[in-house]
Amino acid sequence: MKITHALIPALIALASPALLAAQQTAAAPERWQPAPLSAGLDSAQVAAQLAALPATREPRHAWVFSIEYTPEGTVSGVRMFFTPREPASAQAEVARILLAAARPRAAAPDPQPLVVTAVPGPRPLLRVPHETAPVPRNVSAMESALREGAERILRRDSELQGMQVEVRVRMRVNEDGIPIEANAVSPGADYVDQEAVRAAQALRFRPSRVEGRPAAVWVVIPLLLQFP
Repeated sequence: MKITHALIPALIALASPALLAAQQTAAAPERWQPAPLSAGLDSAQVAAQLAALPATREPRHAWVFSIEYTPEGTVSGVRMFFTPREPASAQAEVARILLAAARPRAAAPDPQPLVVTAVPGPRPLLRVPHETAPVPRNVSAMESALREGAERILRRDSELQGMQVEVRVRMRVNEDGIPIEANAVSPGADYVDQEAVRAAQALRFRPSRVEGRPAAVWVVIPLLLQFP
């Protein structure tokens, strides 16, 4: 949880009105943008590297690889589903290319792997699942819940007046675009985190889609509670 005091820019204004304006702009809450389920791969770069690999013959089977992630969203490795009668060294080289090109994805307690089909040679094959992130449809409802939550917090803790608190909330959004589980990942005071989670749960989304089908996913959103 990050706390900044709103009185500091006012003191700076006595020396530099322009600096105050810049700081007020920087401190303004930003509407969050949902992170993509996976940043995927640079397909053009990977395809070029696959085409550059030596191929003595056309593979008879598609080569399948699983890009694995940690709960924090970083890449932990690439699992190779070995295909019999295909050159193991070439499959290992493709796995190395995918590992170098893989990008982080949204944090999740139970991260799902990204399954990729890739075949090297003069006519390379690369198939990466098409994923879209959930898109919020009622941000105003969440913002209203944040204001109401801030009022309840101030009635309990008046020392927060003049401050603003940022809380990052991780939640699972189901196939219907409804949050079904949420918790604060930048924990601070319980009563502050609870109001942030309550506001996040007011959101409704256009669901994430994987290969055109609605999918349940985890997202992380930063929420700013302001106490005027």
